Amino acid sequence: MHPKDQSSRLDVGEFSEERLREALSSLGVVSPDSAHFVAPNSPRLDSRIGFYKEYLSSRTLRAKWMVVEYGYTDGDYLDDYVGFYSRSHLDYPRKCKRIHFFADFQVDDPTPFDEEKLKSLLSERSASQRVKDFQDKYLGFIIVRP
Repeated sequence: MHPKDQSSRLDVGEFSEERLREALSSLGVVSPDSAHFVAPNSPRLDSRIGFYKEYLSSRTLRAKWMVVEYGYTDGDYLDDYVGFYSRSHLDYPRKCKRIHFFADFQVDDPTPFDEEKLKSLLSERSASQRVKDFQDKYLGFIIVRP
């Protein structure tokens, strides 16, 4: 799928170096041949991958889950886009990715943790212990600009 075709969607899965590398790779500019494209196997990503993997795997954080949010509109990037990228002759994407990280948490359900289960937890309006446990395990997010 071309990056500009990605509507707002979520990709839920376990935290791993491979998934992190894929999520941190660029959304792409025009084509993978562009000088601005960062491929998942690019050496340019190695230092970032190493930092995030070490930090998120540390004894204090222990990231277990990643949620990649495609089609995210970042206000700061949108300002940059309007001020610079929109005047460029290259077709820069307008949307970013936002990657959320969670420590391991128990879900009272034997089915695997996936997008549907995440949406169910996020839509619960109650202050149930299940929702509180989920919120307590949220480690933060990073935004990947094109």
